[in-house]
Amino acid sequence: MKKPTRWIAERIVLPVIFILPALAQSQPSIEKTMDAFESDTVFGPFHLELHENNPELKSLRARWRAEVARAEASDSLPDPRLSAGLYLQEVETRVGPQQYRLGISQSLPWIGKLSLKQDMAEAEAAVLYRQVLGRQQELFAAFKRTLARYLYLDYSLTITKEHVALLAELEAQMDARYVTDQVGFADWVRIQVEVERLRDRVVSLRQMKRPIASELNRLLGRPVDQPFTVVADQFPDLPMALSLDRAGLVALMKHNNHALQSSTYRLAGAQKGRDLARKNFYPDFNVGLDFIQTGSARMDGIENSGRDPVVLKFSMSLPLNRKKYRSLETAAGEAYVSAVKAQVSVSDTLAGRIDRLLYDYADAVRKVKLYADRLIPDTRDALNVLLRAYEVDATGFLDLIDAERTLLTLQLAMVESRTNGFKALAGLEEITVTPLWAVPVENTSLHGKTETQETALEDVH
Repeated sequence: MKKPTRWIAERIVLPVIFILPALAQSQPSIEKTMDAFESDTVFGPFHLELHENNPELKSLRARWRAEVARAEASDSLPDPRLSAGLYLQEVETRVGPQQYRLGISQSLPWIGKLSLKQDMAEAEAAVLYRQVLGRQQELFAAFKRTLARYLYLDYSLTITKEHVALLAELEAQMDARYVTDQVGFADWVRIQVEVERLRDRVVSLRQMKRPIASELNRLLGRPVDQPFTVVADQFPDLPMALSLDRAGLVALMKHNNHALQSSTYRLAGAQKGRDLARKNFYPDFNVGLDFIQTGSARMDGIENSGRDPVVLKFSMSLPLNRKKYRSLETAAGEAYVSAVKAQVSVSDTLAGRIDRLLYDYADAVRKVKLYADRLIPDTRDALNVLLRAYEVDATGFLDLIDAERTLLTLQLAMVESRTNGFKALAGLEEITVTPLWAVPVENTSLHGKTETQETALEDVH
């Protein structure tokens, strides 16, 4: 390929020239990718399964391979043209009558046009390659967000069922006291309504898992009606701090993000398109040979009688319509400007998303700490006091129910905040192409019974 001479070409086009041959060789670089996501012991198998089985990714990879094949053929000369002509009336010449002619010709574009066309095709293949990787990253981030929602339902089910068990114990005690007129009818009905309300919530949570499981199966390329089961305890908990600040995340985004890299390759292709448009002002050529079949002369003794002439042909196009070519050059220049602005827009949009996701993550961490360190322990202590008081004199039932409901609300809110933090991490991973949701699993209130629920059950018994 022709060595670029402009600064922009040196900074943008040269990487394309050196990278694209590896892309065009075969599929291993995209089919056998084993990056940091796939090496993760928890999420790696899901990432690999999505990579291999997701039908949308298979479609995009087939499209990319087709573009690579087109790029490989883009620097070929046009097919030669074979022509034939039969003289309906033979042309008499001194050496004999001309009967028919055969010719072959080859078009030759102006120097550099073919290499520029190949560069543009390779840049487009590189754009598609990055789009495949970018879409894969988007799908896996969507899988993580959906999985976080699925785990939220699991945790919510566990918490809600344990509160149902707590209220069921209270209901049994109240039934015994109602028979002996130790509690009023209103309190007896209130506990039954509260238990049925939570049981209905359990049913709703169970039913909500089905469509989310179908979406997870769809992303992994599995049959959507196939059961989806995960062990919640195997997944890492929400990290309370990131090892990277905003500047580090933005630097990773600029270096790794597939959409940004795709815009870089598109910019390189637009630069080549502008160079190609400038070459329209130069002519293309055509060379060929004609063979003319000639019969024997009618008179004897003619020198070179019946000799077949061979004609060397040469022609060139005349690019006289300068207005048309200037318009094409202007169009190519505007396409280049569009590619430059699009790259800036992509970078700014991604940086803005990082800011938003960092806020969502920090907000989730703050709320989780608030719930875990203060609100839930204080509410648990209040519930324990009310439980002991209720066991003694069966008074304060409304305060007990309110405290139990508040505790349930806070526990579910903490789970939801943790889920929002997971979703924010998945978004940051998508942008930076760097694993962030990968820390050791910790024994927190999300895994198994909570301390609050265990204490409350012990107090009831």
